Amino acid sequence: MKTVALALVALLASVSAMPPQPTSVVGIVEALIESIVNALEQRDPILVERAEGEFNFRDRVKGSAFIEALVFTGFSNVEVNDVSLSGSVLNVALTFPSISATVGDSGAELSVRSLTIGAQLSGSLAINDIKLEAQVDLLGYLIDGLDFDCTIGGIDSNLNVVVGRHDISDRVNDVLGVRLPALLKRHRELLNRLAGRAIQFILGLLL
Repeated sequence: MKTVALALVALLASVSAMPPQPTSVVGIVEALIESIVNALEQRDPILVERAEGEFNFRDRVKGSAFIEALVFTGFSNVEVNDVSLSGSVLNVALTFPSISATVGDSGAELSVRSLTIGAQLSGSLAINDIKLEAQVDLLGYLIDGLDFDCTIGGIDSNLNVVVGRHDISDRVNDVLGVRLPALLKRHRELLNRLAGRAIQFILGLLL
């Protein structure tokens, strides 16, 4: 991910270091996207055969967890729908068709004094049709404003989750696949406004 970060800083610095001319700005942003996608393609998919860890807090709280056969993929599959300059406003629109993760038999165990609780996890999760749109206001050499919009087509949750002796798979899949998309849609405007401010703040620190 360091490659992505360095490309982002270098190319965005180039955007902010020149007047908003269509050929130069659009070309730099297209090069930025291509650089990021190329870096991501080298790491897609992420494969983890097995990972495990544990912790112990003063012998009062102990825990351990392991994960097997994790596959995380789709994050490098980017469709560039628009990169254009309208006056001093840079428009960028991207789509990720699907980002998904599957995990084999995995689990965790937590012990608090004499009480021990175990959990098991397996299955898959996919976020589909992720659309990112941004309008960046360029003022001379500076990024003067940024409007951000993110939408998702849906979440396919097919997880198997057991806590203790209780199978809570249906509840987890309902929360992730039904309630969470509805919540994001209901608060879309607020979340996008906060995300836009955060992105602009980060870019301000980088540049």
